[in-house]
Amino acid sequence: GPAVWVAMLVLAVGLCVKAGGFSFDHGIPQAVLLEKTADAGVSGEPGSVWALMAVAATWVTYFAALYLNFCDFSRYAKNKDAVRKGNLWGLPVNLILFSLVAGVTTIAAFKVYGEVLLHPEQISAKFDSWFLAMLAALTFAVATLGINVVANFVSPAFDFANVFPKSIDFKKGGYIAAGIALVLYPFAPWEGNAAHFVGAIGSIMGPLLGIILVDYYLIAKGEVDVQALYQEDGAYRYENGWNVKQLFRLITTSATYRQQAHLTPEKLALDPANKLLSRGPRFRMDAEMVRDYALKTSGLLVDRIGGPSVRPYQPDGVWDAVAMPESNTRNYQVDLQNGLYHRSMYTFWNRPAPPAIMDNFNAPARENCTVKRERTNTPLQALNTLNDIQFIEAARVLAQNTLREAEPNTISRLQALAARVLNRPFTPDEQVILIASLINLTKDYEAAPAEAQKLLATGQSKPDPSLPAPELAAWTLLANQVLNLDETLNK
Repeated sequence: GPAVWVAMLVLAVGLCVKAGGFSFDHGIPQAVLLEKTADAGVSGEPGSVWALMAVAATWVTYFAALYLNFCDFSRYAKNKDAVRKGNLWGLPVNLILFSLVAGVTTIAAFKVYGEVLLHPEQISAKFDSWFLAMLAALTFAVATLGINVVANFVSPAFDFANVFPKSIDFKKGGYIAAGIALVLYPFAPWEGNAAHFVGAIGSIMGPLLGIILVDYYLIAKGEVDVQALYQEDGAYRYENGWNVKQLFRLITTSATYRQQAHLTPEKLALDPANKLLSRGPRFRMDAEMVRDYALKTSGLLVDRIGGPSVRPYQPDGVWDAVAMPESNTRNYQVDLQNGLYHRSMYTFWNRPAPPAIMDNFNAPARENCTVKRERTNTPLQALNTLNDIQFIEAARVLAQNTLREAEPNTISRLQALAARVLNRPFTPDEQVILIASLINLTKDYEAAPAEAQKLLATGQSKPDPSLPAPELAAWTLLANQVLNLDETLNK
């Protein structure tokens, strides 16, 4: 880099001296300029706005590969400030100044030699001193080699090593990149019509650069999870060409996925089975999701992944009728603490007597293969979610967290509850119904404090003693009502 700068400055100064000074009035006939730049791929009248825009687009296209390669070198930077400083000096300071010096050199060379010489080696060949000509040629040859190493060797070597990290290291990746370069060299695709070559590069690198810039600055906000870059299951993990985690994120945040389930006569006529995804889905969640959602919204759910099977709440004696007298699955022992609140997929499964809530919500008994689950809606399911220990306890913890975390007024607490369960605020009409229900429940439990204590004792987790028992009991039943809304139980 510095050697090229020195050589270009020497050329510019020397030619300006020979030309008797420098003037921005280049005096180059327009026909000559058009002839010399015919293969640059820039259409339009030289100096016009459209020509300048075409030049800018060509710059971005041509240097897109170098910008992307810079990512491979920036990993060695000491910190972000060093990267920013390098970007500032390299782009735009270095690029603009170097382009200015190149333009000065071309104008001065035309005045001295009467020719439009666009390449430094063409100018150095005109020198009277063979020593200076050789020195300039050597400088530009070394610079060309360095640029090719940066642009066409280091990045491909990293790319090959990243694609097959278990079998290809950086050194082997370099050998592969060099071999490909040797194979392509006789064909010289960069010779001839430069516009076609730049266009081919731009059609690939231009959009890719745009995607990277948008992702980095607008989506990631300049933050990169460096550790995830080197994790097999990290956020940047690709499987067979797909970033599965980002694919799921794209689906769940799309307008199609998030649209309402509202069905209009027009949609029903045109798309009765919703094959065109004209509306959001509407079906009751599967058994595991019903239980897990109640635990998640309350804050009880244990997010630990893996581990042994667990035994949550079950009705007493549920295994007695189906177990052999000597069987180790005759007596069901409820787990303590975290085992009660683990995800439903970890529940211990006894096929002759599957978990009652799972059976009630159409989970297969696993005694044979089930291609598609049945989905029913029965009063027994409502009894389950309204009275089961797991759901009463979840409602109490949900109410408890709402009272402790929200502003100490009824409206704020209702909206906090709605945000947790429904991910939306309650409408004014809904607030009226809920407030009336809350007033009645509070009166009932204030008149029967023993019943309030009995309700709060449900489950192994302990209620907050700092909260008034009648108030917490009333909010517990209110939270239980919200957890039983169709909007809560349906997807």
